[in-house]
Amino acid sequence: MQLAEVHSKNLNEMLFAIGDCLKAERQIPALVLMYSFIDSLSWVASGQSTADVRGRFEGWISRWLLPNLPSSNHQVTATDLYAARCAILHSGTGVSDLSKSKRAKRILYAWGDASTEALEHTIAAQGMAHEHAALHCKALFAAIRKGLEDFVASADQDPQLAKRLQTASIVQYTYVPM
Repeated sequence: MQLAEVHSKNLNEMLFAIGDCLKAERQIPALVLMYSFIDSLSWVASGQSTADVRGRFEGWISRWLLPNLPSSNHQVTATDLYAARCAILHSGTGVSDLSKSKRAKRILYAWGDASTEALEHTIAAQGMAHEHAALHCKALFAAIRKGLEDFVASADQDPQLAKRLQTASIVQYTYVPM
């Protein structure tokens, strides 16, 4: 599907901003942007519904992001990522109501050249595997980018999704030269 120029520009700017934060080792801003970006995409997929943020977020994650995470991240669920989103966006921490109540694993992130294997080993050694999961930020970002690509491409076979993308592109912020 061909996205409207403004919508495409906005999506690409978000991807560039996330990439810039990762390169500059600005971990929290990178996570805030990634989870916010997923929120925006899930809003589009839902038909711009403001109801059931969790349902639409987990739906987008399940359909377009999780299939693109490396197999080493099979322990990460859509609910875990929703809990991580809530933690980062609402408190700037890794702790959410879902993780505190043990209904979701707390995501621990690897950055830069660090490996998730070392992080997973530490989690297992501490006996915390049922409460924590390791995720590399580069893997999350790659899954978001591939998920976006798959999401947009799937509109070619899904007329309702194509209409949702078109409607979302109409309400995107635009740039007016002054």
